[in-house]
Amino acid sequence: MAGKADWFANGLPREGKRTASLQIGDLLRRDVPVCHLGDRVDEVLQHVQTTGWDQCIVVNSAGVVLGLLRGEALHAAPEALVELAMEAGPTTVRPNRSPRDIRAYMRQHGAASVVVTSPTGQLMGLVERQDIERCLAPAVQSHQGSSRAQRGTPSVDIGYKLSCEEHSPCALVCYAKQAEEAGFTFAMLSDHYHPWIDAQGQSPFVWSVIGSIAQATERLRIGTGVTCPLLRMHPAIVAQAAATAAALLPGRFMLGVGTGENLNEHILGDYWPPGATRRAMLEEAVALIRGLWQGGLRSHHGDYFTVENAQLYTLPEVLPPVLIAASGTRSAHMAGRLGDGLITVGVHAHLVDRFIAAGGAGKPRYTELNVCWAPDEAEARRLAQARWPIAGMPGALLADLSLPSHFAQAAGTITEEAIAQAVICGPDPTRHIAAITQAAEAGYTHVWVHQIGPDQAGFCQFYAREVLPKLHT
Repeated sequence: MAGKADWFANGLPREGKRTASLQIGDLLRRDVPVCHLGDRVDEVLQHVQTTGWDQCIVVNSAGVVLGLLRGEALHAAPEALVELAMEAGPTTVRPNRSPRDIRAYMRQHGAASVVVTSPTGQLMGLVERQDIERCLAPAVQSHQGSSRAQRGTPSVDIGYKLSCEEHSPCALVCYAKQAEEAGFTFAMLSDHYHPWIDAQGQSPFVWSVIGSIAQATERLRIGTGVTCPLLRMHPAIVAQAAATAAALLPGRFMLGVGTGENLNEHILGDYWPPGATRRAMLEEAVALIRGLWQGGLRSHHGDYFTVENAQLYTLPEVLPPVLIAASGTRSAHMAGRLGDGLITVGVHAHLVDRFIAAGGAGKPRYTELNVCWAPDEAEARRLAQARWPIAGMPGALLADLSLPSHFAQAAGTITEEAIAQAVICGPDPTRHIAAITQAAEAGYTHVWVHQIGPDQAGFCQFYAREVLPKLHT
């Protein structure tokens, strides 16, 4: 049976492997850290962090599972004994359960993982829901043909960007319906207070838009790409908003989070912290959000956030995955260690590698691809430069500039040629297909496509006719 270390070298079982051959043993992670009742929490935390996990299984001297130590309990009382901090009596399953049965149980109870034990209660390992979902999902093969797919070409889901900076809330709902009808499997919404530049012209409240999309679509999975739960939005409020969205979108909502941009987060007069501080804030925010999702009365007194006697009464049957955005190796490492998936903008194989090495093996990896479809390539290039000049800006500017006018000034130095290097422009389907394939070969499992400009209907028709069918054959 393969452990996580083996998967780094050989990869997970391929998507679409049928239950006739797929066994729980194929998905069992044997290297999950263990601890004992008399261990100190701070010592356990240090061990957990060095191994790339976010939880520890409590066992006795005979290896029988007694409980779990995870989330807020790993950070709340460093000098406490595990016996006082752990969650007693975790749900366990036997290895003879089929992967489909276990997936159904995890979906029903919103569980991200289950502990597998022998008939006498000894720990065998841990199975994560993302691994089961990935391996039972139908494969979507690359357009390059079955002979290449047999040599290991990865499959990829194709999604659509609902750009809140460019479109009104009513238009976004309409575009979500169009994307679903065109064959996109998911859509990601940006979560901004301001657009990047005034010419983009919009910035509706994303959670209201999500509520409307939930009623207008049936299959399309929806996520935030991404929400910053640090300054403008307290993580307790994000926890409630995401829980409500997941209740409206059963099994088809995902919460994407990141460290944000000064453009949106400065509006309440808060100090804009450096990147290292924002990463620490995000780690605490994610733990707080997940804690509130467990239900019951919760209080939290951390380094950055305080919650006093808060309880979420509206909780979904299936908790949403938390995807963490990364623009550098340190945030990619954090995403692999803490997140249920990775989000980036553009193709960055080194970030995928760092994510996997930090604990992200088997977890989904999302990226955004900027395109500008138009009947004429020259027209597309001009439109991309006018509406989305940030595609050519370095990451430091994106994080730290505070006003749309500042981005407009910076955009004055970016040429049309530079934008054409960063954005797939024009009506040639082979260029769009090649860019998506490049992302898949870099290790991404999900690519969402951002059509720059107003012609979303023409773009959806183009992808439905010229791109998606070739990626699904």
